[in-house]
Amino acid sequence: MTATTNETFRLSRIYAEGWNMANRLATREVETLDFRKLATLNPYSLEPDRKRWTSGFTEALTEERPVTKLRKRP
Repeated sequence: MTATTNETFRLSRIYAEGWNMANRLATREVETLDFRKLATLNPYSLEPDRKRWTSGFTEALTEERPVTKLRKRP
């Protein structure tokens, strides 16, 4: 991997961390979320990491996903 490829991959993992954090929050937590709370959830303090995590987090909250049905056990 080249340096650029390594950096792209690293940033994609940071985005995924933000996405996963948003998906772990309960609906009631999301409804009361403000910028101060978001800042405390983001583990990154330097750019571009901080911005990438925030992008993953906010895009997970705004994307519509279909509800999946549970499978019955045989």
